[in-house]
Amino acid sequence: MRLLYQILWKDHSRVHLLGAFLGTLAGFVLLLAGIQFYMDIKSVLSENRDLLDPEYIVINKKVNIANTLGLTGGGFTEEEIAEIEAQPFADQVAAFNSNEFPVQAYTEGDQVPNFITDLFFEAIPDQYIDVKSEDWKWDPETGTIPVIIPQDYLNLYNFGFAPSQGLPQIPKGVLSMINFKLRLQGQGRGNYDDYNGRIVGFSNRVSSILVPVDFLEWANEKYGYFKKNDPS
Repeated sequence: MRLLYQILWKDHSRVHLLGAFLGTLAGFVLLLAGIQFYMDIKSVLSENRDLLDPEYIVINKKVNIANTLGLTGGGFTEEEIAEIEAQPFADQVAAFNSNEFPVQAYTEGDQVPNFITDLFFEAIPDQYIDVKSEDWKWDPETGTIPVIIPQDYLNLYNFGFAPSQGLPQIPKGVLSMINFKLRLQGQGRGNYDDYNGRIVGFSNRVSSILVPVDFLEWANEKYGYFKKNDPS
């Protein structure tokens, strides 16, 4: 025991050993504090995920045979939307607005094969969209309509349709570079205008073809003649 005492205290003063002990104690206290801080933060984030990662839910009414026969509508009334907004789990609620006129998309030129298809548009406020792009804006002077499509649409083409038809897969960057036209049809023969369209992003949150809200309001005012339905 005396030999051990001499080894421990050889060339070391009591002040040095006291400093080492206090440093070790301080490190141990900081370690415990770090563990406690981690557990507290983990608990807070588990109970309040919306502080950093808000949850977005898209809801719709169940489609039944009455909708098919036109006996009932499939949309939400203003009263139903207000009731949903009043629920404790809902911070904000927004309805999808849709086009009230026919829309067609087509290509022309030698860069891509020619095609034409009927289309639809929907719009929701920007804060609900998970795509951020400087091109996501409607400018009547340029006449270019920015479009966001679901990521699932591209996945279905690349990993389902394209391989089964012997067609090449298309990456996001290439698809965003393809120029196409959008024809907006008003009421009456020959009452239409063609605009340039451009895909500016791919949404993992919204399974719909989106255009800016201000564009759709303007287009519905200019071309719309369909009966306005409740949002579904």
